[in-house]
Amino acid sequence: MREAEQACTRLAALLEQALKKEATARASSTEHEDVWVPLTRFALSQVTMRLQPALQPGWLHTDPVHVVMFGGTNSGKSTVLNVLLGRPAAGMSFRARFSQHPEAYRPASLGNRFLDSFPTRFPGYARNPDRHPPRQEDDQLRDVGYRPALALNDPLRMGGPTLAAPTTVSAVLWDIPDFSTEEAQEYLYPAVFDTVAMADLVVMVVTRENYADNRGALLRALLCNAGLPITVVANKMEPGGDLLDDIRRKVGGTTVDTPPIDPRRILPLPQVDAEDEVDRLRRLLETEEAAGIRAAVANEVSDGALLKNRALQGTLRFLDRQLDDALAPLWADLAISQRWAELVDRVARERFFETYRREYLEGEQYVDFNQTMVKLMDELEVPWIGPIISGVSKGLKSASRYVFGAVAKGVKHLMNWGDSDAPRSGPEMEIVGEAFDEWFTTLRGEAQALAQSDPDPAWRGIAGGLDRLLANPDYVDGLVSSYQQYRESMDQITGQRSRVLYDQIAERPALLNSLRGLKMTLDVGTTAMIVKSGGIDWTDAVIGSLVAPVQRLIIEFGLEQVVALQKAQLKQEQLQALRDVVQARMIDPVRGLYRPAAGAADLMGARRDLATITSTLQGILVSRSERGS
Repeated sequence: MREAEQACTRLAALLEQALKKEATARASSTEHEDVWVPLTRFALSQVTMRLQPALQPGWLHTDPVHVVMFGGTNSGKSTVLNVLLGRPAAGMSFRARFSQHPEAYRPASLGNRFLDSFPTRFPGYARNPDRHPPRQEDDQLRDVGYRPALALNDPLRMGGPTLAAPTTVSAVLWDIPDFSTEEAQEYLYPAVFDTVAMADLVVMVVTRENYADNRGALLRALLCNAGLPITVVANKMEPGGDLLDDIRRKVGGTTVDTPPIDPRRILPLPQVDAEDEVDRLRRLLETEEAAGIRAAVANEVSDGALLKNRALQGTLRFLDRQLDDALAPLWADLAISQRWAELVDRVARERFFETYRREYLEGEQYVDFNQTMVKLMDELEVPWIGPIISGVSKGLKSASRYVFGAVAKGVKHLMNWGDSDAPRSGPEMEIVGEAFDEWFTTLRGEAQALAQSDPDPAWRGIAGGLDRLLANPDYVDGLVSSYQQYRESMDQITGQRSRVLYDQIAERPALLNSLRGLKMTLDVGTTAMIVKSGGIDWTDAVIGSLVAPVQRLIIEFGLEQVVALQKAQLKQEQLQALRDVVQARMIDPVRGLYRPAAGAADLMGARRDLATITSTLQGILVSRSERGS
């Protein structure tokens, strides 16, 4: 049971997220369908209003049968409810949208335990005991939105005379708002569907004016597909004519996706004129048609456990068929997130990494293998005199770098990456900057194109987010930090390559001694060059010519393939090192501009959760059936 309750909670949370995504998409869409069937809203209501209560201990004993009046504006739902109550308890008015809130009429013996025992029902609704909730005018609905409220009424306390015995003393009768006007859309989807989702029996009221209404037909189909038994009352029928037959054909007819309503469940209620509402109700109760409606409802609710079990089974079958469609807003949201991530990665691969590989790693400006050779030369110290000469050379280099570093602090490199601590610009950094510019510009252009061609507001948010991201100092600083981190890792990588080369050279004593001699000559020459130039470090400028004789000597001793292999390995490791740091600081923040409300694992888990809920409830129903037998 606990596992099924948790599954319900997860499923409800997903449907709530889907509802938010659906609302955002509809609000930003320039093309609104004339009639919108709120499948996601209805599915969420079914989970919270029926499935979660059904998992509570003693559900069948605590929860009475719910009979819900359902119909369009001025169809006479309140009148039909009063016919069932046998007294004028429900408000009756010719005013459009007179009913705006769900109103429960329950026998005093029931109390409010059918709500108090099930906290997932009507959360956030203001409760009004034995009185009609206050109405909201149309301008209030538009300005502040619908304020959910409901009434919990004892019919005996609602005034008016008793004209007939109540049809049932065990069921709760619900009068709910209409659904057929534009203003009614403000409260249709929370109030109407929250109530009708827990209905065990729906009494749908139609009139000459609205029985062929398209919105009513679509919503009726939704209820039929959910397996809810529907009794249709054709209200205000004039004597004679074939209107009732036409209503039975159109309201009870089947479509490809909708089961039919048995014509015997479509019952007429005549038009009755009177001086006041009480007298009109009295005259209605005296008609054979009213007696037939009362008898039909009484017969339906006589076996409450059977009725509730059937409604529960219908909900489970409906959700099994419609779950993917109900979660479609989240699947669409996930598809956008995946499409954006794939776009970011593709453009990064084509515009950044490929540019870097082509222009730097395979280009004429590639110098990092020279750094490997310099570190190799550091390994080739001549005993005694070699370290002394090399130490002098390194000391002079450090002093030179300090002087130039002070100048570099005032210069920002390409794309304004960084601040006063940025490293000095070089060929690699310039290429990285150009590759970033190409990647970001291409990505922004594609995002803007999608924002214009795709109606989903997500793309406009992404396009705007790119501009904000580039103006964000944290993002820019992250780019600088990532490049510095990459260069630090390259120091380790070139050191590893140099040690591999040294191990190969150490196996050839003649080559090792020759290289040591060459190393000492180069150190002396470099030191003399620095001293002669007044401390300016020319080593970086001439590093290629300095390491060239070292490479030639190694190749002459037959290690050409070893050098080529180490150079190729260095390029692979270098590309991967850049990819590792750039992914976290450059690419991932851009991918993160759009995150889905739910991941693929969550959405696929919804189907497993529904299976868990279904299995648990089926087990409960079987157990109860066995106890009953």
